[in-house]
Amino acid sequence: MKNLRNIFKKTLACISDLIYPPSCAICGKPSDEAICTECATNLAKISYSYCPICGYKLKDDDFFCPMHEEAPLLFVRPSAPFDPVYRELIHELKFYGGVDIANFFGIILGKIIKDEKIFSDYHVILPVPLHSRRLKERSYNQSEILAKMASTISEREFLNDCALRIRETEAQTKLGVKERVENVRGAFDIINSDRINGKSIIIIDDVVTTGATTNEIARILKKNGANNICVVCIAHPTTEDSLKYKI
Repeated sequence: MKNLRNIFKKTLACISDLIYPPSCAICGKPSDEAICTECATNLAKISYSYCPICGYKLKDDDFFCPMHEEAPLLFVRPSAPFDPVYRELIHELKFYGGVDIANFFGIILGKIIKDEKIFSDYHVILPVPLHSRRLKERSYNQSEILAKMASTISEREFLNDCALRIRETEAQTKLGVKERVENVRGAFDIINSDRINGKSIIIIDDVVTTGATTNEIARILKKNGANNICVVCIAHPTTEDSLKYKI
């Protein structure tokens, strides 16, 4: 029965490709990849990490902000600017099941983790969890897709069974800075804490705005024995952009 279902899914996919040939999500030209080689090459990139508290841009030899080294979340490493092209791609992967786009960005995040020395002592990758009800509604967690691909590329351990979202929260995109912090306070819990004890962890998310969500996850991870914690994400929109574009 399982084989029949797989054959059926593949047949539907082939029919869909015939009716709607695969195309690049940016330029719309025919492409077997989510984003064609030409568009992927031309995408803008960011080459620095920053402190999630004060915005200090870390230099090559900085492993944390000198003013906030004791913060639960040491730094955030975005891969891209929040420009109109990335905004549309992120919107597609967040709200329209853009699995291919998520895998594309997961590869980029994985290469950053693998290549940059700031991550040399980080060996665990963990996605931002969705509440079970929200996961059932959407059927996928874009952070988990990003994290799984990033772990494969960077050869880090992938953990998706430690951090849980135990309280359903209002969408952060509707809230201001202080409201975001209160909205996610106490929203997460940790199980299987032995798997994170003493380990340095990379949290993967699509975007980080104020850092309220990832800071709360970092706080509960530290409370359960984790060592250093950082975030790797696609982009870092301002609070104003987050409110305006609902991302």
